[in-house]
Amino acid sequence: MKKMSKHIVLSFAVSSLLFSQAYALLSGGKFTHGTSGTIHTSGNTVTITGKGQNHVIQWGGGFNIGQNESVNFNGKNQNYLNIAYQKDASKIDGALNRGNNNIFLVNPMGVLIGKTGTITAGKFVASTTALSDDNVKTFLEKGASFSPAFDVSKQGNIINLGKINADNIVLIGNKVEINKGKITLDVLKLEGNKVYVDAGVVKDTKNIVAKAEQEAIIQQSITSFEEDGALLGNSSSKFSFDDSSKVKNWTKYGSIADATEWNKFADFWNVNKEKFRTAFDHFRLIDDIDFSGVKTYIVGDNTSNAFAKSFDGSGYALKNVNINSSNQYVGIFGVVQNSYIRNFNIQGLKIASTGYDA
Repeated sequence: MKKMSKHIVLSFAVSSLLFSQAYALLSGGKFTHGTSGTIHTSGNTVTITGKGQNHVIQWGGGFNIGQNESVNFNGKNQNYLNIAYQKDASKIDGALNRGNNNIFLVNPMGVLIGKTGTITAGKFVASTTALSDDNVKTFLEKGASFSPAFDVSKQGNIINLGKINADNIVLIGNKVEINKGKITLDVLKLEGNKVYVDAGVVKDTKNIVAKAEQEAIIQQSITSFEEDGALLGNSSSKFSFDDSSKVKNWTKYGSIADATEWNKFADFWNVNKEKFRTAFDHFRLIDDIDFSGVKTYIVGDNTSNAFAKSFDGSGYALKNVNINSSNQYVGIFGVVQNSYIRNFNIQGLKIASTGYDA
């Protein structure tokens, strides 16, 4: 049996990414593979100082940063490879500060950057690919230019909901998802079986390069469409694919996260605001929607504006749906033409119709 330092072999449970317990500040760190430095903890802050150029730190207690906690990497132009040993995804809800250094985080179980998480780095790499000793030796030789190879069999996901500010970001996982938060940099590289990018989140990023094995989705929230106009029209220039990517085209989605966005979705579709109907290929939910205390607008409320795209609920729920209309066509979707609507459930439905039978 190989030792832990030889190769990380772990499995991943999706629920652990989104519903994991509250974490204490990262612990159990040890410089390995001939590298050295100090790890100092004071209150809610961990300060890490390496004594060379390239450093390997193995975290026996896992790599997690709670809200209001911070981890600081001292030095200038140094490279830190952090290997996390834990039973679930690394969760960053606090601050990861790099100084002028490049930070690598490897956890085969996944990495979740939460809504309150912030990362600053010269280069930030998050990967779910297990590393062998040979991989680590390559890092020690290459330093900042090192990039873990993607392993299609690994199930760990990389999800960003927070803010990342770096010169260069590389995210490698089974599913790489950037639906919320903010990312500002020159180059963003994403590699996975499935890649999801929100154009509003990366609107200040110059170039996004993807390598996708199965699916690549670029989306824009309904709120972003209202505030910024259509951002997906330039996808051919700003959003590109690595030459070795099996997927060569982006699928364009409009994303809907709450009741306000649903009603804007319905309104913009019905009146074709700013050519809304041609801005997206598909629409999808990215969260449960609760209409408590809010009227639910009908998408495609007459034959002249029939809903003619696809809609994917992504397994989420529409809760406490409340429709009150005098239209002939009444429902969440009124008139549908040449489209499919799937993969969501309704929890609570009230329909009041005047003039026609509901």
